[in-house]
Amino acid sequence: MYKKILLPLDGSPLSESALPYARFLATALHVPVELLHAIDPDIIALSGSPRYVSSEQSLAESLTDRNLRYLAKVESLFPEPARVSCSVAVSRAEELILAKARTEPSTLIVMATHGYSGIRRWLLGSIAEKVLHGATNPLLLIRATEEDTKREVVSLKTIIVPLDGSPLAEMAIPYAVELASALDLDITLVRALALPAPISMAEDQAENGQEVGDLMGKEAQDYLNEKAERLRAQGVKKISTAAVAGPAAETIITLAEEKPQSLVVMCTHGKSGVRGWILGSVTERVTRHANEPVLVIRASSEQGAP
Repeated sequence: MYKKILLPLDGSPLSESALPYARFLATALHVPVELLHAIDPDIIALSGSPRYVSSEQSLAESLTDRNLRYLAKVESLFPEPARVSCSVAVSRAEELILAKARTEPSTLIVMATHGYSGIRRWLLGSIAEKVLHGATNPLLLIRATEEDTKREVVSLKTIIVPLDGSPLAEMAIPYAVELASALDLDITLVRALALPAPISMAEDQAENGQEVGDLMGKEAQDYLNEKAERLRAQGVKKISTAAVAGPAAETIITLAEEKPQSLVVMCTHGKSGVRGWILGSVTERVTRHANEPVLVIRASSEQGAP
């Protein structure tokens, strides 16, 4: 299980959208939290303004003090006996987040992602996207809102685990089981069926197409049932399955919306560059568009269970 939660904040209500989930998990899992703020080095490169800098302080020192005071206010929102520390450093935000998390593989990064579409798609510019692509740690992404949610109380009921039949996708299962056990949550294993689009065809061809679809559905359900039975044999009690016809990302997002207080747990790429994403672009699309929180597990062929 996780040994620490890392919560990056930029001082905006949007970034604070992740705070209720960090607070919930820190309390439920009894793990410490590090609040993290990055000061853009480009700001330091500019000449200091008397508005921010006294004669006794450099601009970096002044901004560090200011942001430590901000983080201290956020720290006060955590209930006792939560253990919370605050860190401020001059660094590119994504570089600081990744470097901090990399020192401890069992650190869970919790941060807000996009609250807008189009040009303003990602909160913190491209930082959330860079962390998503670069993190080797588990990453919990929360959809941001402009509302002040930092005092909001949240909870979880269901973990949704999307599977595509591959061993890499199945690497999310142990993480989901461990979290469900610790928090007493239900687990739903889901597989989306990308059935051929309907086209005009002769009656015998239509019947054959229906048979193919039925066979695919049965195979998908049998696969999910087999995984569920294995988990029940390991002591997992609250588990269900869903084989649903439709595009993978849209199916996952819709199922999460239909199950209030749900958490999607899924794997992403184990390699970068030409080979791109495991599950194609599904993980990326879910993290961009899901209203429910998404826990992204970095998969690799060498990676084992948590």
